[in-house]
Amino acid sequence: MDNLEYITDFTVFPEHINFTGTLFGGVLLGKMDIAAATLARKLLYKTGADGAVTASMDKVDFLLPGHVGDLITIKSVLKSLGKSSILIQCKVYREDMKGDMQKICTAMFTFVAMKDGKPMPHGLSFAELSQE
Repeated sequence: MDNLEYITDFTVFPEHINFTGTLFGGVLLGKMDIAAATLARKLLYKTGADGAVTASMDKVDFLLPGHVGDLITIKSVLKSLGKSSILIQCKVYREDMKGDMQKICTAMFTFVAMKDGKPMPHGLSFAELSQE
């Protein structure tokens, strides 16, 4: 795994479906937040931070629905670093039972590094992360 990205996936099961028969957007947003938070956590190893919290998420347009049986892949990629913030982009794809893959949505998540319940400068840099 590249140190600047994290990829995870899940299969859509009936409990993930809304009343119209497609993947519930709230389920997907929660899984995207977890995927992005996982990358933020991994980036913060050795910084002294306790972890990171989600500060914001930008607009999400759901381009296509997910269906029961689809494999949903979430690719989280580090996009930028602030003093205590970490900006991560999530791109989400669905793969149907025939192997056809299509993008469902994209969103940006901002996390803030935390120590003892307060924002903490993380001291991360792209140059150092790319060398690990």
